[in-house]
Amino acid sequence: MSEVRIDLDDDHVYRVLVCVGPEGRPALLVAGNKAGSVGNAWYEANVPVADQRFDAYLTALRRSKDDTQ
Repeated sequence: MSEVRIDLDDDHVYRVLVCVGPEGRPALLVAGNKAGSVGNAWYEANVPVADQRFDAYLTALRRSKDDTQ
């Protein structure tokens, strides 16, 4: 998992969690503003969501591949 950081100012501190799946296909998993009092709690709340979404993405790809064979 990788993070893209977009820091516009103190009120707009965006994080985008992404992964690269099979065959180099990128997957945007979750994004949000972690400005202000949110801080590192943003990661605690969103990294597990991103992990679950990436697992679901990989499962869907495997099923799709199995269906076409």
